[in-house]
Amino acid sequence: METPGKDSTPHTTVLSDDNIKQVEFPWDYFVTAFAFSWFFWGIAFLLGLNNEPVTASTDAQNLLAAASPLMLLLMLIGVFGPFFSTFILTYRQQGRAGIAALWRSGWKINIGWSWLCIIFLLFPVIKIVSLLIAGVGISFGAFSQPLTLLGMALFMYFLGGPFGEEFGWRGYALPRLLQKHKPVNASLMLGLFWVAWHLPLFIIAGSPQAQLPLLPWAISVLSVTIIMTWVYLNTGGVVFAAIALHFSSNWSNSLFLPADGIMSGWGRPENIGVIIQALIALLLIVFFIMTRKKSTQNSI
Repeated sequence: METPGKDSTPHTTVLSDDNIKQVEFPWDYFVTAFAFSWFFWGIAFLLGLNNEPVTASTDAQNLLAAASPLMLLLMLIGVFGPFFSTFILTYRQQGRAGIAALWRSGWKINIGWSWLCIIFLLFPVIKIVSLLIAGVGISFGAFSQPLTLLGMALFMYFLGGPFGEEFGWRGYALPRLLQKHKPVNASLMLGLFWVAWHLPLFIIAGSPQAQLPLLPWAISVLSVTIIMTWVYLNTGGVVFAAIALHFSSNWSNSLFLPADGIMSGWGRPENIGVIIQALIALLLIVFFIMTRKKSTQNSI
């Protein structure tokens, strides 16, 4: 018989389930990660109260100018809340061996060429398709300065979110949620916490989130969470896969820009991209459900 709450999708993770403490819900991680990040972001918010307000039309240069260097540093430190929380909790539960296994998982790139292609091409393709559907053309101007592009990529990968977050979201929280919940339910719960964790950034002057409309962004985060769970299950729970996919999702928005005027409403390329992500997520939800039903029938 099938274990209640567990999905039938076969998967083994690099962080052995036998070494992961069985918990009803990883509250320890969420409380610690939120407290760490929100403490630093809260200080940044207070420092920026007298700054000029940021609107959705604010360009990137003026957006960063809205924050002082100290505010930017505090926001950057806050990004690593999931990272530090995870390694502290992992050390308490599994000792140095657990930390070593988790760290190696963040650098394990031999996950197969097919999955590497999916990880690094999926979101750029979604971005290009959304620009074509919106009819605004595609600008490849970012590729004209390769050294600058490389520097931005390294910054975004290691300091801009993926490396600081994914050891926590997919390296700690997701495997523990999957112990008690099906992939779809685990993804939705994790996605809601992921959305909530970012919320202070929407009210901090100078934060990249300060110029984003909340609803489309939240839909995107929930959709990406489901996509990342699918990748997680098929790459053995390798943290590198989550970091790289997170990076690819963010990086595609910097690589491919509209060549013509910006449209308004849901016809904007960004919103079309959100719709495509949501459709992919819905297909994966159907896949998870059908796979589970098929396994249940086979086990009778």
